[in-house]
Amino acid sequence: MNKRIEDIVANLTRLGRYSRLLNCISEPVLQSFLFELLFANVLETNGLELSYEVGIRPGTNATVDFVHEDNDGTRLAFELVSPEMSNQLKAESAPIETGTKGVSTWSVLLEGSHHNPHLRPQAQTIRMQEKLLEKVDKFPEPAEGIFSTIVVDCSAFHFGHFDGEDSRMVFFGRTQNPYFQEYWSDKPIMGILNPDNNRRGAKEFRERITAVVFIPEKDVNLFDKAFLLMNVCRSESHLRAFWLKLKSIPVLGKLRYVPLPGEWKDMEQEA
Repeated sequence: MNKRIEDIVANLTRLGRYSRLLNCISEPVLQSFLFELLFANVLETNGLELSYEVGIRPGTNATVDFVHEDNDGTRLAFELVSPEMSNQLKAESAPIETGTKGVSTWSVLLEGSHHNPHLRPQAQTIRMQEKLLEKVDKFPEPAEGIFSTIVVDCSAFHFGHFDGEDSRMVFFGRTQNPYFQEYWSDKPIMGILNPDNNRRGAKEFRERITAVVFIPEKDVNLFDKAFLLMNVCRSESHLRAFWLKLKSIPVLGKLRYVPLPGEWKDMEQEA
């Protein structure tokens, strides 16, 4: 375990609220647990007290990863997800030994018309959508005082090249620049927020989720390059309250807001 992770573990241990998470840490640290460690550490270090593994959906045993309860009675609920590459993509990008001792290489080409559908960039967009929809059941029916947020580790997406247009494609099914629009079977990929999207969990996602935070790099400064996309299917009053809540928390206020292309006011201009 490297020094950085050891310091984070020590910091969270001192707080006394993360025994369940820390008991899961072993060498090597699984990427999903590393993501949770980094998330908890950056928020706690910046003064945001969190509870770990909290049930917020009545009548079920489901829990979300982190909850912050504010003095005004509102709750920030965070569920983290770390989508891995598909098995096929892992196999294609596996390192190959070279003639030089200790040196390996790898190469893989992702292209939209690849004969292998697993090696098309669009396949990763669809896979990420599926992983987001899998988390919906952890969240309660919509309530104005609960801000239900999914935080996504995108560091493996397109081999570490995740940007704002990728986040728009996953969420809205539309990009600001039409050149980056993605297609599957000659049809535009449907965003999760598209009302015609009837995949399992899509309707509940539009009803329950407040926002998604996309994290391009898994680093100690987790939110420095992160993208915030808000669910425009929720009420404007709910989203406005969520926005003001984020702006009152400096470490979350730095999230880069990515609006729906051409259809929704950019809150950055109204802040």
